[in-house]
Amino acid sequence: MRLFLITVVLALIAGSQAAHALEPLGGVYYVTTSEGRWKLTFSRDGTYELQNPRGRTTAGNYNSTDRELALIETGGAGNRRHFRYYRVAGQLSLESTNRDASTNDGLLNRMPPSIGSSVVWYDRPVVVVQPPVVVRPPVVVVEPSRPIYVPPPAYVPPPAYVPPPTWQSPAISRINDLLDRAARETSNARIYLRNGERNSFLDSMRRAREALQDAEELAR
Repeated sequence: MRLFLITVVLALIAGSQAAHALEPLGGVYYVTTSEGRWKLTFSRDGTYELQNPRGRTTAGNYNSTDRELALIETGGAGNRRHFRYYRVAGQLSLESTNRDASTNDGLLNRMPPSIGSSVVWYDRPVVVVQPPVVVRPPVVVVEPSRPIYVPPPAYVPPPAYVPPPTWQSPAISRINDLLDRAARETSNARIYLRNGERNSFLDSMRRAREALQDAEELAR
């Protein structure tokens, strides 16, 4: 009877997690490149819209699980992108996977990240702080006969300060490793449960919880 109750509880938890994993993304994200600012909008009906720095847009459908995201462009182009993603604290990390391949030079294929790389999108535009411009008055040297005008030195503003992203790639990689470990331990626990190995089942469940707790601590 106890084994049956454990099986039922695990099935309910797995069903709840699957429903959460397939929940549409939703939201608006921005990323700034050397070309300018990109904008990516996800709708709850499973569609998206991408806008490049020049204001050109493209749209299509997207499919997502708890770890992977696919963007499919509508129309004749039929471009597709495939990413591994993670969302935390208003940030969307996109990492190009080995299934992410460029079919032509369309707008979707030029969106960050490029093939084989990763990038962090933010839920608000990143503001670049410009230092104030200091206007120095001209210096006038007065002699007994006539004044001589000396122009001020040319003002060279310091480079613009860009705040560093609060989410760094090493942390994302470590969290992904912990999530993979939790998934492996959960899979092992199901095998132990089917074989009636109670102690091994409890050990795997404990290790899965510890991996998830470590991932949660890194995300804070």
